[in-house]
Amino acid sequence: MRDLTYQLDPALDHPMYEQLYRQIARDILQGRLPGGSRLPSRRVLSAHLGISGQTVDSALDLLKAEGFVRSSARSGYFVEDILPLPDTPKPSGSARPAAQAPPRHDFSPQSTDIQLFPYRVWTQLIRETLLRESELMNRGHPQGEPGLRQALASFLYQYRGVRTQAEQLVISSGVDQLLATVAALFDQPQLVACEDPGYVEARRVFGRSIHRVCALPLDEQGLSITALEASGAQLVYLTPAHQFPTGISMPAGRRAELLHWAARGEGRYLIEDDYDSEFRYTSRPLPALQGMDAHSRVIYMSTFSRTLAPGVRIAYMALPEDLRRRYQALQLRSGEAVSRYEQRAMARLLEEGHYTRHLRKASRVYQRRCEALCGLLQDVPGAWLMGQEAGLHFLFGVKGRSEEALIQPAAAMNIPLQGLRQHCQAARPRPALVLGFGGLTDSELVPAVGTLRAAWGL
Repeated sequence: MRDLTYQLDPALDHPMYEQLYRQIARDILQGRLPGGSRLPSRRVLSAHLGISGQTVDSALDLLKAEGFVRSSARSGYFVEDILPLPDTPKPSGSARPAAQAPPRHDFSPQSTDIQLFPYRVWTQLIRETLLRESELMNRGHPQGEPGLRQALASFLYQYRGVRTQAEQLVISSGVDQLLATVAALFDQPQLVACEDPGYVEARRVFGRSIHRVCALPLDEQGLSITALEASGAQLVYLTPAHQFPTGISMPAGRRAELLHWAARGEGRYLIEDDYDSEFRYTSRPLPALQGMDAHSRVIYMSTFSRTLAPGVRIAYMALPEDLRRRYQALQLRSGEAVSRYEQRAMARLLEEGHYTRHLRKASRVYQRRCEALCGLLQDVPGAWLMGQEAGLHFLFGVKGRSEEALIQPAAAMNIPLQGLRQHCQAARPRPALVLGFGGLTDSELVPAVGTLRAAWGL
């Protein structure tokens, strides 16, 4: 086994044993330390990294407790046989050539911290399900596993105020697949309104169907009601909890206006993507639009890929009763897109409280990381920030600098950045970057911002 070279910083908030634990766990999850391989001895690690033997012992004990390694008397520590998480799906248009080096620092708003994934619990649940429930090898329910849908109905009511029955829930492998299912529910062309700037793939999904798409501008409270009234749209896709990409959290008054709009017209529906609702740092989140809806005009959807890991391809939506009947009549089978074993494991993650504990832990980590990154960026001359109160991304701009003037110098340092305008159709907002922090580690925040400032000459 090669020497393990890691950067450990005693000045960080995390103790050094935890820094070592996290970096070894990351290498195991990403497959760089394969199952069965032997870790260097306590003495070798201590000497190579310049840390005490007690620090090494604490890190190894934590890795063993979390199921990443096993110990053997007089033989040392060995990596457990853990399947690496699947690669993160890249947004359309942003894929890099396979031979290109990974980014020096990952500011992608799509990235999450896979070291937070409850790997030991998930592995245990998958193993137990495989051993005990062989009937899951058969074909499943077209809407997804009943047990998962029941657990979801309870969880969504308790934590997001969503009022739905298990029979109204549909499981699929991602939000894009759910949007395609929604498009299939309407056999006559509809005009679908999307936020601008907004989630580009939503426009593409509906644009590939029989429907027409229009892009509606935002104001300081989210989707413009004035523009919506004038558009003639029948369906509206929106992200009210933490608008992508601006980070606007829609206030209660605007939510009520949207629900009033939907109730006034025949065949109008709001498609609520509850994106990033789980992570809110300065105030309690408002209940989901769906829970405020008295007229069954909201199609609610969300995903576990954002809160657990991008490789966990489980998403879900709650349909109004009339659309649920239409789903069944069309004999759609979105629920078969996800392994029944994974669905059952996810049900138990919810039922046994593992998921809520994971959310609390992840929220604390992301809040600390967001506050630290924002503090560093606010020291940049001319800097402004927006949308950092929730979610895993925010807007960052520098007065007098164009997006290209920020993106190109960073790209030369192998730090890819996303500009706000790549998420626009007709909107022309002021130049900004959409900065994510889910894929960064606490220890790289200072060097990452330092590299950006050097690239920008700031």
